[in-house]
Amino acid sequence: MIDFVIQMNNGNAVGHPMLASNFMQVQGFKPNHKLTKPDVEAKGFAPFTAAEKPTETSTMKVVDNGYQLGEDGYVRHNFSMVEKVGDEIDAEALATEVRLERDKKLAEYDWMVSRQAMTGTPIPQDVLDYCDALRDLPTHANFPKLNPEDWPVKPA
Repeated sequence: MIDFVIQMNNGNAVGHPMLASNFMQVQGFKPNHKLTKPDVEAKGFAPFTAAEKPTETSTMKVVDNGYQLGEDGYVRHNFSMVEKVGDEIDAEALATEVRLERDKKLAEYDWMVSRQAMTGTPIPQDVLDYCDALRDLPTHANFPKLNPEDWPVKPA
């Protein structure tokens, strides 16, 4: 079923997609006509499939690559993601992402703290040092733009 169409010119999509029902009305098709790809192509149009625009992150931005005709004869709105550089990086959002990642790593050791509280079993020093280093990440010189080597090494 074709829901949207877009005008074509020399193999390139031009203008904006339109509802197939509007296209049919403008082109004089009867209301109960089952619109087919050959119907659309005969009028200089192509079927259009909507694509969901990706969500930008603190380190990645969305690039609009425009409309592209696929091998299947359908036109799609094409997006890609590229890494942000320099001032494009949203430091506050990145800091939030880093803190969330840090919190996930800390949560891996919650069971040891619970066990220690219930049984008195001591927590190994390397685990205590690792958790302390994770908690100290926001004071690191590179925060929030941490390099992989800036993260503490997980105890064996």
